[in-house]
Amino acid sequence: SDPTIPEIDVFQVTKQAEEKSLELKQMDLLIEAAKKHSKGVTFSFFDPGAIGGWEIGFDKIPRIEIAQSETRRLEAEKGLVGRVLGEEVEKFASIADRVLKQAPIVKSALVNSEKTVRRELDHLNSGEDFNASHFVDRFEELLGWKQAQVQVALLSFIMKNKLEKLLTEGHYENLLAVVPEGKPIQKKGK
Repeated sequence: SDPTIPEIDVFQVTKQAEEKSLELKQMDLLIEAAKKHSKGVTFSFFDPGAIGGWEIGFDKIPRIEIAQSETRRLEAEKGLVGRVLGEEVEKFASIADRVLKQAPIVKSALVNSEKTVRRELDHLNSGEDFNASHFVDRFEELLGWKQAQVQVALLSFIMKNKLEKLLTEGHYENLLAVVPEGKPIQKKGK
């Protein structure tokens, strides 16, 4: 059968994958939490209930710097996750392109091989000269092309599922339901 995967626009798929990436959504939530933590450390001296509240000590500036450093680290990590996602899309597109190019070659070769084997069988059935060794060779070729057809179909299935995973579609769609969208991170009791 023909591959069920479409030709891939790497830029468009990368953009869609980034918009729907659960990993990038998670990084955004972690960055948001780190920024809130950084603000909390900065202004904790206004809150008498906070650890070290009403105090301004020598540890205040290092604690603020550590909190800000954590935010920068998470932002850098998010950039790395985005690059890895882009690399995954490029790798996927490369394999999908090979499958799309192989499919018509395999299909054509399979049709020709089937015709050749059929012709050999017609020779056998009509009582004409029949070379058994030649027939076995042609039949082995046919089996090789059948195997290639199965491999292309399997790769097409795998690539279609990989695309669905990258775009969080198909049976991956419901994963988005567990990701909080735009819900602010709140302190307990508020």
